[in-house]
Amino acid sequence: MRQRPQNFTQAYSILCVSVFPPSTTGDRRPTTDPLPCMTMPTVNIDHILPRVQKPARYTGGEWNSTTKAWDACDLRIALAYPDLYDIGMSNMGIGILYDIINRRDGMLAERVYAPWTDLEQIMRDENVPLWSLETRHPISEFDILGFSLSYEGTYTNILNMLDLAGIPVLAADRNETHPLIICGGSGALNPDALADFIDVFVMGDGEEAILDVVDTVRNWKQSHVGALLAAPSSSTSNAARDSAKSVGSRHSEQSEESSSTITAPTGDSATETPIHDNSSRIDLMRRLQKIWGTYNPRFYEPVYNEDGSIKIVAPTEDWLPKRVTKRFVQQLPPPLTKPIVPFLQTVHDRMAIEIQRGCTQGCRFCQAGIIYRPRLERDPEEVVAAAKELRENTGYDELSLVSLSTTDHSRIVEIAEGLREEFGDDLTISLPSMRVDSFSVRISELVAQRGKHSITFAPEAGTERLRMTINKIVTDDDLFTAVDNAFAQGWTNVKMYFMVGQPTETHEDIEGIVALAKKVKEIGRRYHGGRARVRVSTSNFIPKAHTPFQYAVQEQPGILRARHHYLRDHLKKIGVQFTWEDPEHSLLEAVLSRGDRRLGKAIHRAWELGARFDAWHEHYDWNRWLQAFEETGVDPAFYAYRQPEPFGHFPWSHINIGVTESYLRAEWMRTLNAQTTADCHKDPCNVCGVQNQNAEDCLDRLDLKLEAAGKPKKPREGLIRPIEMFSIT
Repeated sequence: MRQRPQNFTQAYSILCVSVFPPSTTGDRRPTTDPLPCMTMPTVNIDHILPRVQKPARYTGGEWNSTTKAWDACDLRIALAYPDLYDIGMSNMGIGILYDIINRRDGMLAERVYAPWTDLEQIMRDENVPLWSLETRHPISEFDILGFSLSYEGTYTNILNMLDLAGIPVLAADRNETHPLIICGGSGALNPDALADFIDVFVMGDGEEAILDVVDTVRNWKQSHVGALLAAPSSSTSNAARDSAKSVGSRHSEQSEESSSTITAPTGDSATETPIHDNSSRIDLMRRLQKIWGTYNPRFYEPVYNEDGSIKIVAPTEDWLPKRVTKRFVQQLPPPLTKPIVPFLQTVHDRMAIEIQRGCTQGCRFCQAGIIYRPRLERDPEEVVAAAKELRENTGYDELSLVSLSTTDHSRIVEIAEGLREEFGDDLTISLPSMRVDSFSVRISELVAQRGKHSITFAPEAGTERLRMTINKIVTDDDLFTAVDNAFAQGWTNVKMYFMVGQPTETHEDIEGIVALAKKVKEIGRRYHGGRARVRVSTSNFIPKAHTPFQYAVQEQPGILRARHHYLRDHLKKIGVQFTWEDPEHSLLEAVLSRGDRRLGKAIHRAWELGARFDAWHEHYDWNRWLQAFEETGVDPAFYAYRQPEPFGHFPWSHINIGVTESYLRAEWMRTLNAQTTADCHKDPCNVCGVQNQNAEDCLDRLDLKLEAAGKPKKPREGLIRPIEMFSIT
């Protein structure tokens, strides 16, 4: 079992052993020992830790964490997750980027998470700046502060963390003395709601993009230092030149060239842009904008129609592409096998391997299924080898096979069998996302050897009609057969997820949820009597950007509440537990996820009014947001309830995710006509646009489609190379 601190004394003692480990052998210790010249922590938090909940959230020094010498690195990156440590430590993206950067010579990556409200109050009362976990340096001393954004409910936490760090919240108020603020993750693909606060957004897969970003910042920093050293004393203070000399000494062994001219991206409007002022922040922004997958809001300007809708978001300089294309990788990078092991319980306290990225089932409400195309798989041999390394490096005895739809992996049986052969019953394997079918249950039976308690299915809708409309191609019989097999094979608890308020939903669809739950309960009782448990959980449909349902509207709170009450009353009668989401909370998510730049003032005002941890029910306050909307002149209904024009522009239309607008629009029309679209992983290509990204699997299936139509295969030579994608208009 891993050692966990139960109080401050234990947390502090574990920290001391971890950061300054004894020279004994065989003891568990971080993989990277402190270097001889490691700078001592600069923010004193010893007097704070006894006064906060779970101090281990803030101490660092965990198993497999990396502490590098501050003064030996010329580029320092703080990776931030704008939520509690307990949540953020389960984010795989942060761990992957942390590992990638710390493998580079002369660079370090450290972590920071949102402090809980008890710590925030102490920090403000005693003027303590936000610090990094590894060396406790103030976040304001880093070169880059990078936020991973996966959920709109963390927007105000970003502002709060900037403020606690002593960094201006508004991007327009920052200068060269402040860190570069970047933002990535799935939530960054509708960036403009946060345009007032973020310097640069990184779109799409970050494993390669992060290296381009940090190298660009390092080169700019070197050229900037050179400019300071060369500046005459009349224009440069002695302190600034002394600082430049200090920084410059750390660059002396670097061989990267810094050019005075940067070539813009390939394309019709591409030109060579001369850089005249290497010391300016705008120079850095231009360099970063030339990286495939980056978006700097300062170089794009929204134009509005008379009704307030977006007419276009246009580039402000000729060399810029009209649309910024997200970054994607052609194959999954090697899995992270030395993740940081926290001292305290986190949301997903287990090993994890991403076995597949993307999904081709085509559920029309699902943003992840669209933005993570093309679909990529990891070989079974790589999964088993990674699991062995993870087990050795972490001590965990539970492994999660991560994917949007795990049982859609073409070789999932080989993966399950390989893991079972390697580990026997000594490893618990979890499948976080499965189809509603018997095959998924059989796979679960193969991997779940330590007892079967709860299994989860997501029918999403209560009737076959609505499931076909949203392209969730699952019949009632599929669900009943899967549930029957699950109960027969030993599971005693079944949980089902549904969505309320979807396009074309009627009261009959709500009644269908009750009917399905009743039938599932009857099946469970047949096998387990009173021990059988059935739970139903509903979320409220939110029309997300870059999906076919971006053309839909949010359902009114009154209607959603009435449907929740119906489900609550009728499910209770049949002995089924029920949980649901607050309609106003979902309304806020809809507004934030569909917002444009005008929303920035409301976000800022809500934070000033005390908005924090909006994803947490104990801190979420809808009245606070209503006040912010009213004071800033923002109408939530405009973003949530206004029916978009089929051929209109969205606040995110200048972001190219690879899937074309015409495909999304056609899928919306198929929704209204109750037509389904086949899974292109099993059938020929649906020509969604990703086939132009040189994705091998997509091209193979496109050839099948062309062959069936009696047409020649698509020539591979004329396809766009990935590096050229970001210049597509």
